[in-house]
Amino acid sequence: MQGKKTMLKALTVLTIVAMAVMMLGLAGCGPAAPPPAEPEPTTAPEPEATTAPEPEPEPEDADRYGGTLYHTSAPNTERFYPPTHSAEAQMWRLTQVFGSLVSWVVGSVEGDVYPDLAESWDISDDGLEYTFYLREGAKFHNGDEITAEDAAFSIEAYYADPGLPYASKFDGVESVEAVDKYTVKVSLSAPNPYFLQDFASVRGSAVMPKKVVEEFGDDFGTSPETTVGSGPFMLTEWSDTQIVYTAFEDFYDGRPYLDQVVQKMVPDRTTGALEFRAGNSDIEYLYSPAKQEFMQDPNLKPLVHAGLRLNTWWWGFCLDVPPFDDIRVRQAVNYAIDNAAVIQTARAGLAIPSTQWIMTGLVGHDDSILYYERDLDKVKELLTEAGYPNGMDITVNVWNIGESVTEAQVVAAQLQEAGFNAEVVPTDFGTYVTEMDEGTYGFYLTGEALDPNTASMMRRFWHSGSGEAKSGYANPDLDALLDEAVLELDLEKRAELLADAERILLEDAVYVPYMYDQKYIAVQSWVHGLEDVNIANGPGSHYAVRFDKLWLDPDKMDR
Repeated sequence: MQGKKTMLKALTVLTIVAMAVMMLGLAGCGPAAPPPAEPEPTTAPEPEATTAPEPEPEPEDADRYGGTLYHTSAPNTERFYPPTHSAEAQMWRLTQVFGSLVSWVVGSVEGDVYPDLAESWDISDDGLEYTFYLREGAKFHNGDEITAEDAAFSIEAYYADPGLPYASKFDGVESVEAVDKYTVKVSLSAPNPYFLQDFASVRGSAVMPKKVVEEFGDDFGTSPETTVGSGPFMLTEWSDTQIVYTAFEDFYDGRPYLDQVVQKMVPDRTTGALEFRAGNSDIEYLYSPAKQEFMQDPNLKPLVHAGLRLNTWWWGFCLDVPPFDDIRVRQAVNYAIDNAAVIQTARAGLAIPSTQWIMTGLVGHDDSILYYERDLDKVKELLTEAGYPNGMDITVNVWNIGESVTEAQVVAAQLQEAGFNAEVVPTDFGTYVTEMDEGTYGFYLTGEALDPNTASMMRRFWHSGSGEAKSGYANPDLDALLDEAVLELDLEKRAELLADAERILLEDAVYVPYMYDQKYIAVQSWVHGLEDVNIANGPGSHYAVRFDKLWLDPDKMDR
């Protein structure tokens, strides 16, 4: 409007001037006019003092914007669709592309959550209703505003199929309702003190655009063109060699400092560590032997961050694959393995041997539970009873990344010594996850990031009705204990129920406990902002943190 007024004013002035010229011209054709009277002398008014407008000050963090951060990863994911993924590498990718209603606070092991796409929430006095209030004006990557309808649709997608990885976390959800444009209400059938923790991050409340998901169907998230997220970075390139994430200018929490993040696919973690040493990777998650090498190198050790991480690792059995349907064979494997020796050899002692699935310090861990210590005589006795007096063949399945192959080799040597004929079969990570999910492997290495709701976690992995349970083990007594533990509000009673469930798993040798691990991350000196990151994929985790607060110092960059 201002522009139109200015233009009209200019045209008016020009018109007056033109008319004056025309009048002067016309006057020259007629008789001479009498000379004008002498004007009274006047004094021109002094001009008012003006001050030039001060330039807008640049924001204090203006010099942080720009640049591309590089890091490496295992071969890429099959689809950018949050409800179907649970592996850590996949979760990191989803954390960049999708925002959640609430997310984990980095470094918190108590289960603190952070307001993300929901700026606040209310919990009813009876603990049965959670009402989330969305940030007005937050956008998807296609420019559409994020609404309660999108949030409700996304929540329901997590438990639309009981076989989905996180469906069991929503067993207590009775309904999800978009109350108005920016308010979504989740109603529970019974109080759950850990509901917010279960809900946090892309493990439960990642928000997808309903309209776009319905438009593309199963093709949603299979290419940059069909992937529309709500997080700080957009998926802009995706090939077998790299994935490129580009800063989303309209992200509700401000444009990320980085222009882009390039995730280069590498065949193994040794290659990733070499890329870091050469300055071609800015952040690298360390595995053996690189972890030990970096910690022993005085130039590299200052660049290593040990990230607190709740987790558990174990050697899994699939009871649908003979001879692991025989409890005696499974018990023999348990008696053959010495966890501490594996960790010392494969990880230079940088992990804690475990005796049970739930990590030390979490609800349900019981120090009195100890079922198996290495006993070669017991191994021989059990194998003979099972019909293998001369030993038996066993394949140790593992992915071909980092210390995992070394771990498998040490375990295979221990099994060999105990009378098994053991073979290690490494597989690329993508194939490994698929084969494990499909129950192809009889004996395999696996792990999981934990959260404070250990009842929900145990139920997800060991309840016969859970889509994430891969063991093929079904025990009504175990199922009943886990069902009761999830609903038990008294933490002491909950701990007792979980300890009883753990005893059943160990008595039936459903798995082999292995370790509780930490993540070691190498960060180049020119990368800043890790301490400013709020959002993570899990409690205490530095693995799946968002990269929107990271920034690069080009003066220090050696690239």
